[in-house]
Amino acid sequence: WLLREEGSGTRIAADELVAHHGLDPPRMVLGSNGAVEEAVVAGFGIALLPLGAVTRRLDAGILARIDCPGTPMERPWHLVASSAVALSPTATLAARSLLSAPGAFVVAPAARRLLRG
Repeated sequence: WLLREEGSGTRIAADELVAHHGLDPPRMVLGSNGAVEEAVVAGFGIALLPLGAVTRRLDAGILARIDCPGTPMERPWHLVASSAVALSPTATLAARSLLSAPGAFVVAPAARRLLRG
């Protein structure tokens, strides 16, 4: 079982998956999704990785997806910005564009000041 380092969101998701199934497989810990992916390609084991990280190799037939109960997983994503530094004009434009899309993000009250100007 090839894993990211502790604290990684991918690691947390992988730990939750094996715990949900009551498993305790042997583990190898690596420092990035890329390192985990390369270890899978080299045949060192299997891993839980974000689809976006492995799509090219899945499409090329280098990697194979294994159907497993509990996957694919839905993971929460958040649009974030520094609370200490004003957004650049480009970042403000990008955020406003995202927020104007149908079904867009909801702006937290504390973040409204970031989009003024």
